[in-house]
Amino acid sequence: MPKYIQQDQPYNCGAFSIAYLLWELEHNACPFKTPDDAVEYANKIHDQIKFGDSIHEFSYPFSGVMTSDYCSPIKMADYLQKCGLKPTCLMPVDPPFIALIRSVNTHGQKPLFNFTCEDPLKALQPGQYTISITSNTFDLTACDMLLHYMLIKKQEQKDPCPCTVYDPNNGEEKPDQIFTVGDPIAGSSWLYTGILMTITP
Repeated sequence: MPKYIQQDQPYNCGAFSIAYLLWELEHNACPFKTPDDAVEYANKIHDQIKFGDSIHEFSYPFSGVMTSDYCSPIKMADYLQKCGLKPTCLMPVDPPFIALIRSVNTHGQKPLFNFTCEDPLKALQPGQYTISITSNTFDLTACDMLLHYMLIKKQEQKDPCPCTVYDPNNGEEKPDQIFTVGDPIAGSSWLYTGILMTITP
């Protein structure tokens, strides 16, 4: 049985990932009695973190993958900061679709994503949460390329490290998942990219 309500639109997984994160940190469960109230809460987050008109400030390939309704990683980081959390965006030295990440990093006054020498999951502390940008393909030229946000919690300081995955596609909590860059996450079609927004309370 799913732990959380699943996303109700294909483009608001970032908002649901943030909602799951806040619920995990504050309650370890959804605080709402009805699914409609939970969805309304997540969609209010979505209203604040979607690209909106700012999508036109990005060039291809970003503009070819995202639309104005999709969740902006820049606005997501800003929202988390307003919640009193410290987001740190990390990615491997040689990440998938580097051109897409570069377009995000050159958008603001300072880069959003920082490079690490290895899988950023190894840098997390046990019990620490991160929102991962996943993809159905690493081929930027694929006409059906999609991006998807998931909430991940590192369980132990091991190599490889087991994680608990919270996927907005189904709302399920899946512990003891192990994956490396390029692997499907928790039996889904979404591939782990190593591109993370780590959260420090």
